[in-house]
Parts: sequence; structure tokens; C-alpha cells
Amino acid sequence: MIFILNAFLLQGWLLIIPIVAVVLVPFAYSFMMFKKGV
Repeated sequence: MIFILNAFLLQGWLLIIPIVAVVLVPFAYSFMMFKKGV
């Protein structure tokens, strides 16, 4: 039961991490450019 739950959470993280990266990378990049511009 615990093993199944851990596997499910692991799959969830593997799904979430790329989405978070895709969202944060452009935001961080634009923030860096903004800081550099100012």
C-alpha cells in the first residue's frame, strides 16, 4: 500500500517538475533581464 502511494507520488513529481520548470524558467529569465536593465 505504502509502496503504491510512493510510486504514485513519484509519478506526480515527475509530472509536476517539468511543468514548474517551464513556468519558472521564462519568469526567472525575464526577471534577470529586468534586473540587468535597471
